[in-house]
Amino acid sequence: MKLFKDLAVELSFQNFGSTWVGILRGSTEEIESAFLSLWNLRAVTGELEWYDHAKQVAIFWTDKQSMRRYFFNRNWLQSVDRSRQFKYACLIHAHTALATLQECCEMFVKFDMGGEPDFYEVGKIKAERPDTDFKSAVLKHAFANKSA
Repeated sequence: MKLFKDLAVELSFQNFGSTWVGILRGSTEEIESAFLSLWNLRAVTGELEWYDHAKQVAIFWTDKQSMRRYFFNRNWLQSVDRSRQFKYACLIHAHTALATLQECCEMFVKFDMGGEPDFYEVGKIKAERPDTDFKSAVLKHAFANKSA
């Protein structure tokens, strides 16, 4: 996804559950400008890390809430309208922009596991039985007749 009209920078992310790795691709100067915008509008609190020696790909740590706040703040600050309808429109735009972000399929973060690492692709976890089923099972076990 392009961040700005005047910058040729692509933004994508890699989902690690509660945290995301944001990936910026483009020229060095444009990546730095895009990162400063992300920093100023509270999408990131960490540092920009260059992924390659040519400085064409950079990564940063963020999360879903921070990126939603970034898209909201970007629209909110570009207008003088502060009505409730405009606030709602900015919120809708933030959710839409967040939904259109591309998830990167490459592995950008390598965790040092010591020794020979096993490589697994980061996937999505689906709970077969939600926590409410576990709570019911605990209560059933607690109140079961154990005298026999």
